[in-house]
Amino acid sequence: MIYCIVHGLNALEFSYFFTFGSSITRGHPLKLMKQASRVNSRAFSFANWSIDVWNSLDSDIVLAPSLYVCKNRLTNLIL
Repeated sequence: MIYCIVHGLNALEFSYFFTFGSSITRGHPLKLMKQASRVNSRAFSFANWSIDVWNSLDSDIVLAPSLYVCKNRLTNLIL
């Protein structure tokens, strides 16, 4: 789902869920930054718990040319 939101493949607005990290020292260039939250509903939302997983992915998965390729590379990574 994050791939679709970041690459604009669905109707969800990127800025409603995520913001790009400002300083990228290693990894892929599409790193996301967690937003500070005072309310538990935001802290345990899809956007917050999935950011760590997204940021830990390899750049060849995140920068895949299509969703199909991204899913295949992710499956190969898990297996």
